[in-house]
Amino acid sequence: MFLFLETDDFARDHLAYTQRGIRFVRKPFHEQYGIVAVFETFYGNRLDLIEPVTAKQ
Repeated sequence: MFLFLETDDFARDHLAYTQRGIRFVRKPFHEQYGIVAVFETFYGNRLDLIEPVTAKQ
């Protein structure tokens, strides 16, 4: 991945990105380190949207 965009509310941001026409090339999935989805920019770059697991979760 080129970049990782970290969020504190994955569901909120995933919905907002989708509503704005951002194309996710990999659906959200859970990993030990958090929730992740891969999206593509208008220029074809792929980035991760990630909500990392925190100590309070």
